[in-house]
Amino acid sequence: RLYPKQFEFVEDDSFLDGYIGGVGSGKTRAGAAKVVRYAVNNPGAWIGIGAPTFGMLREATIPALMTVLPEKFIQFYNRSESTLDLTNGVHIIMKSYDDPNSGRGPTLAAMWLDEAAWLDEMAFDIGLGRLRQPGYPHQFWLTTSPRGFNWVYRVLIANPMKDSKYWQASTQENIFLGREYSERMAEKYGGTFAMQEIEGKFVIIGGRSFFPVEVLTSYAQQATDPMELRGDIQGVCTKIWKKPIIGRKYVAGCDVAEGKITTAEYELEDSDAGDFSGTAIIDIITGEHVADLHGHMGEPELAVQTVKLCTEYNHAILGVERNNSGPIVIQRAIELGYEPWLYCDDRGEYGWLTTALSRPVMLGELAESVGSYDFRSWDKQLNDEMMTFIRTRSGRPQAQRGFYDDRVFKVAVAWQM
Repeated sequence: RLYPKQFEFVEDDSFLDGYIGGVGSGKTRAGAAKVVRYAVNNPGAWIGIGAPTFGMLREATIPALMTVLPEKFIQFYNRSESTLDLTNGVHIIMKSYDDPNSGRGPTLAAMWLDEAAWLDEMAFDIGLGRLRQPGYPHQFWLTTSPRGFNWVYRVLIANPMKDSKYWQASTQENIFLGREYSERMAEKYGGTFAMQEIEGKFVIIGGRSFFPVEVLTSYAQQATDPMELRGDIQGVCTKIWKKPIIGRKYVAGCDVAEGKITTAEYELEDSDAGDFSGTAIIDIITGEHVADLHGHMGEPELAVQTVKLCTEYNHAILGVERNNSGPIVIQRAIELGYEPWLYCDDRGEYGWLTTALSRPVMLGELAESVGSYDFRSWDKQLNDEMMTFIRTRSGRPQAQRGFYDDRVFKVAVAWQM
């Protein structure tokens, strides 16, 4: 049983389909029905199913699939491996994507990510690379509640992929829910939270957008993949959008994670734990964000990778945020011979100090530069962070709860340089 909007989603054959809805709007059921329809029409296909955690997979995604999948179609269900073989040769692989790299490996015809907005975009990117089983129509489906203006908003709405469609559904549209449920939800939630949780709308929760949303939307439409992608160490990535120009001057801002991981401890830590460290390179003449280093790494390794990248960009003037463990990065950069190009303040101290006074100024100047288009970036992830960076009701600029702001801060430091 599907209501009209669910049915439209299930029947569509676009490459990328998204179903965005409020609590109880039938998102997971719609995704499960789409899997069954594809499986029936494509014997022998391999289909991947993912959810943010194993608990969500076990308690919501798989039960929804079993509810709409006729038992006579099931040949064998391997609970321990979370795989399902159907009588027509279809093989379904179900995984949790708390580690996006768990999606690497299988060659698929189609894929469904449930509650996609709670996943890292890497899970989506890796999933795209799996859709290559020959002889089948390749399709990707996202079902989710909104979660700020993150990557789901970008790939479906702000800068939609080719051959993509999306549906937005309110809790109240689900005719199979009792009226009591909708009324109870409406009574429980209010304001912008109700817009997200009931209406399935992309909104800012807990404050207002710090950066101009209309400009960020235009940035999202222009966002592109880097011309070069370098994987330096596990969990660390360098992106190059524009190569250095001979004689051109560049500046760099380095944001250091708050002492969560050191190089010596790296292999013992969860690679997804804590904040990220990184360095952003900006072209002084054009204001363009031309290169970026980002990932989980210890301070000495961050210094090595940063000096390497800054040297490549004509010895970019480097401002290292010296809060917390920043001095370790600064000292290592000096040992590597980069002292002549390190930012030094009026008191002779190396590095940029973010304080209660300098923080709002540097963020305010970055926001102003975004609004005037003086600063430009093609980095999709930076745009996502700016979209979810808010001014709280108390006036403090910070990331919306549950989101990162590491890219925002390294770019803000670079803009100060």
